[in-house]
Amino acid sequence: MEQKYAEGNETMKPTRDSYVGVIHAYGNSGADSSFIHANEVFQRMMTQHSNGNEAVKPDISAYHALIRACSRASMNDSASTEQQRQALVLAIATIQEMKKSDLNRPNSKTYLLLLQCCIQLLPSGAERAKALRSIFRSCCKDGLIDQQVLNEFQSVVSTDVYHNEVVHAAHDYNGVKALPESWTRNLGYRVRTQTEDG
Repeated sequence: MEQKYAEGNETMKPTRDSYVGVIHAYGNSGADSSFIHANEVFQRMMTQHSNGNEAVKPDISAYHALIRACSRASMNDSASTEQQRQALVLAIATIQEMKKSDLNRPNSKTYLLLLQCCIQLLPSGAERAKALRSIFRSCCKDGLIDQQVLNEFQSVVSTDVYHNEVVHAAHDYNGVKALPESWTRNLGYRVRTQTEDG
């Protein structure tokens, strides 16, 4: 498609959807190093856009597709620990790139996907717990903690970590715990959390 378009065939002009579809296909394939191939497609999409093809202008779904492809690196039984770490590094780099963007800034779903990526790619233990806390704190800093992020974080960390990171920081409003406003400031609404008893 790209070659035909480069040769002047306007009917073969790649679109964002065509690139995102291929990124998803690589992510779902379970093939060895599929996240690397997904990133190659993503980079070609970026190149097409920088060369003037507005039809491939990346949106947040393109970034999310790449992060999902990274998280699925663990689907391949032959994926080494090193490949899984490379996939996690790529997912983190993708979010860092989004933070530099004027158009495709991370949102709550971005952080949810990164939490899921970390869960899939790092073995349970101190390193994963540290990474999860770091992702959660970054989401707090960006004011993007929503109920899904909160639930995902709670489901994978110990009760002590959850209480230290969330419950102790929550404010009590008439018996209901609410997260600090700064954690949810970019959502447009407040998120409640469970009380210490529940």
